Amino acid sequence: MKSLALFVPLALVAEVAIEQTPDGVRFGVVTPKPSGRAPTVFFFAGSAEQSLSEQRFVDCQKALGLNVLKVSIDLPGHSEDQRTGEPGGLKTWRYRIDHQEDIIAATVKRATAVLDCFVAAGPRSRASRGLRNLPRWIHGVSLGGRRQAP
Repeated sequence: MKSLALFVPLALVAEVAIEQTPDGVRFGVVTPKPSGRAPTVFFFAGSAEQSLSEQRFVDCQKALGLNVLKVSIDLPGHSEDQRTGEPGGLKTWRYRIDHQEDIIAATVKRATAVLDCFVAAGPRSRASRGLRNLPRWIHGVSLGGRRQAP
């Protein structure tokens, strides 16, 4: 049986910068950012810093390589998205849902604002302006959905 080994230099483990969109959405981005247009991968797990700095996510970033923009936002109830009087963390999700908040729509809106910020900052060509109208896809895996080996 043949196997393929993927070697990624440790230099790919980069710093996380915390930035803000013009309309105030806080996000984290792995630096250095790719030059020019690049695919964008969002990491959703707790705070923006946590999503980009935990080892399991750093391993994924290494596999993605240098030419992919890696970003994250604070999920509901984490870091600066926690509000006074809320339980914090995942318990906040239940709290907000019980108080008639659509946490999914709010999270998607904030992630879209971050993506739009990168598109707006890109080259001002006719083609890049057309990117604003493209659909966005989000894919994720829950740790709860992972199967343990027997």
